[in-house]
Amino acid sequence: MTSMSNAKKLFLPFACICLILASFACGVLMPAFYDWTGADQSRPAPIVPRLAIGFVVSALIGCVLLPWVPIQQQDRWQAPQKPRFTLQRLLITVTVCAIAFVPLKIVSLTACVLLLGSAVASACVQAKRFAHTRLLTLCLLACIWAPFGWAFAPWKDADTNIAILLTVSPALLELLYLGSLVGEHAEKLAHFSAIITALKIYLGSLLIRSGPRRGLGYCVATIIVSLMGSFALHALYRM
Repeated sequence: MTSMSNAKKLFLPFACICLILASFACGVLMPAFYDWTGADQSRPAPIVPRLAIGFVVSALIGCVLLPWVPIQQQDRWQAPQKPRFTLQRLLITVTVCAIAFVPLKIVSLTACVLLLGSAVASACVQAKRFAHTRLLTLCLLACIWAPFGWAFAPWKDADTNIAILLTVSPALLELLYLGSLVGEHAEKLAHFSAIITALKIYLGSLLIRSGPRRGLGYCVATIIVSLMGSFALHALYRM
C-alpha cells in the first residue's frame, strides 16, 4: 500500500523531469542525430520517416495508457475552477482575432512577439497562482523550445535574430503544413508562427489546469511536434 502511494506521488514529477531532460538533450544532440541519419540536401534519409512513425506510435500508446497510470489526484486537480470571463481573456481574444484578419504585410514582428510574450506570461501567472501546476508548466515550455536548443548555441551565426528564432521555430512544422495547404511559402506565413505558438501555450495551460493526465499527454504530443520541427529546421539550416 505504501509503495503504491509513493508511486502515485512520484510518477508525475518523474515523468515531467524526464521530458524536460529529453527536450534539452535532443536540442543539443540534434545536429549529431542529423549526421547519423545520413540525410543531405538532395535526399531525405530512409530511416527518418520510420523513426518519426515510431515516435508518434509510442506517444499514442503512452497517452492511451495514461488513464491507468497511478497519479495522485488532489482535490485541486479533481475539481478545477470553471473558466470565468475576464478582461484579460477578452483582450487576448481581440488581439488574436485582429492579428489573424489583418493583412500579413501590416502585421509586425513586434506585435507577434508581444502576443507570444503574453501567452508565456499567462502561463507563468497560472503556475505562480496554482503551485501544483508549476512542474507541468515548466515541462510544457521546455517541450516547446528546448528541442531547438542547437539553434541558439553561441557558435551559430552571429547575425541570427534570436527573437525570430524564438517566435518561428516552435511553429515551423505547422507553418510548413499550412503553407502546403494554402499554396504559399512558409516565409510568407511566418507571422502566424507567434499565433500558433501562443495558442499552443494557452491550450496547454488550460489542459494542465484541468488535470495532470491531460497536461502530461499534451506535453508528450508537444515534444514530438517540436522534435520534428527541430529536425526540419536543421535540414533547412544545412542547405
